[in-house]
Amino acid sequence: MTGLLLWSATAFAEERLTLTARWMGVEAGTATMLAVVKDGLRDVAVTATNSAWLADLYPVDDAMQSHARVAGGAERYSARFHEGRFLEEEDLLFLPAGVHVVRDQVVNGARLTTDTVVTDSARHQNPQLTVRPEDPISAFYRIREANLQVGETLALPVFDGRQTVAVLATCVRPETLPDGSLTRLIAIRGGKAGDIKGAMDLYVTADNRPVYAVIQTAAGPIRIDVQ
Repeated sequence: MTGLLLWSATAFAEERLTLTARWMGVEAGTATMLAVVKDGLRDVAVTATNSAWLADLYPVDDAMQSHARVAGGAERYSARFHEGRFLEEEDLLFLPAGVHVVRDQVVNGARLTTDTVVTDSARHQNPQLTVRPEDPISAFYRIREANLQVGETLALPVFDGRQTVAVLATCVRPETLPDGSLTRLIAIRGGKAGDIKGAMDLYVTADNRPVYAVIQTAAGPIRIDVQ
């Protein structure tokens, strides 16, 4: 899943957050997020860059936008990923029959453009996926707004840019942080069973505000602190 954008539409009409990513304890990058709810719709704008010590070796300049229904279901999602020599821009339009995907990629100077409709067959084949699909950003809002308590699980269909996958969020246990604050640990898993890559452990307060998350990646776990 792309990005980490966490706030509660039930609590805020607008929120600005700063997210700091740390790898092996060293700051690796930051992201800023602005989310606004109006007339039952939630709009999110995100920008992300890596830290100066990494930028010369592998520059990152990403941006994402999500337009989704607060009650559930993505409407449109667009993203630009500029990482090293890789550039990708995609626009996803969520339709009743599937997702219209327009994608431009530039890899080592070569451009590839695709324009297709991905049918939402996964949602109809999986009985757990009974609601409209989310985009990678709106899914996290839905998870927070579900106000999961210990032992409860939420199943969501999420279109990851290529296909619709089942994402399961389970409230595992209460957790006391080193500063004494109380949180709940929500384990978020998706994709192939047993595939830990992309798995996320999210820590939220009693009012569902995010504190931090740990994401598993090919390079090892990355911690995201939220302010």
